[in-house]
Amino acid sequence: MGAPPEFQLKLRAPFAVLAARCDDYAIHTIAYLPREESEMPPRNPLAAELAKMLRAYLRKPKGVDFDLPLYDAPTPHQQKVRDAVRAVPCGKTASYGDIAKRAKTSPRAVGGACRANALPLIVPCHRIVAANGVGGFMGDNGESCLHVKRALLAHEGVY
Repeated sequence: MGAPPEFQLKLRAPFAVLAARCDDYAIHTIAYLPREESEMPPRNPLAAELAKMLRAYLRKPKGVDFDLPLYDAPTPHQQKVRDAVRAVPCGKTASYGDIAKRAKTSPRAVGGACRANALPLIVPCHRIVAANGVGGFMGDNGESCLHVKRALLAHEGVY
């Protein structure tokens, strides 16, 4: 089943507008939209629950467990990486190599799975860093998305 075509929630954060696509059963995608984007109140009960959790995370990230129904990752490999990434606690980081060991794959494959992550923040790929620095984010090694990764890590007390 594909993701709903429209967002059911848009919530302003200091670093972006968090937007979610979800139906009554599970969350499909989370997107980081430009800060200029308008907010939109939740359009279904799951979006309302997600909004509560996002607001709690933005107030105080530690202790917020995004225990909401998620659609499965598109492949078994991406699901293994997703599970390993979700095990990294708030305020901590893991390297691509660490996640590769947990998921029994390669660091490059972990990077590819993180790049394909449709649920950033809930599947906290921002906590996955390179052995020699912050690494990329959402397929970006420049600055267009890395400011979000740095902001999330700073918000969680990592940098």
